[in-house]
Amino acid sequence: MGQRVNIQYTIDLDELPDETRKLIKRAVAPLDEAKQCLREIQECDDTLSTGTLDCVDQIRQKLMNVDYVLQDVQNIVKGYLAHVSGVNEKAEPTSQTEDMYGLPPSVDMDDLEKRLNNFKDTFSGLENANNEEPNQKQNT
Repeated sequence: MGQRVNIQYTIDLDELPDETRKLIKRAVAPLDEAKQCLREIQECDDTLSTGTLDCVDQIRQKLMNVDYVLQDVQNIVKGYLAHVSGVNEKAEPTSQTEDMYGLPPSVDMDDLEKRLNNFKDTFSGLENANNEEPNQKQNT
């Protein structure tokens, strides 16, 4: 299997459901192929063979690819839900005057700290999800 890289690009929010569906569709074919190969070795008379070993390796690689795609989908959905929850919060009107920290006088520091902690938790969760690796590495 080749090396994996992260890419990032922007799309209109209205296009997000279709883009997410495209990713999900990318997981279906390898999953079907893995199931078919598994059925073949299940029905094989000689399961203790190099053919079985090769087939199992192919199945595991296909499942790993499916897992990568599903991880991307999970990250997109988490990011979207975090965005939606932030959009639905009522924003306080801001005044043109600022205090010595550059903040409008109406800023509630407790609310600001709470929002910052929520952002840190969300970012940490996304970062942990991106850094997760499958339990076993492939030997190819």
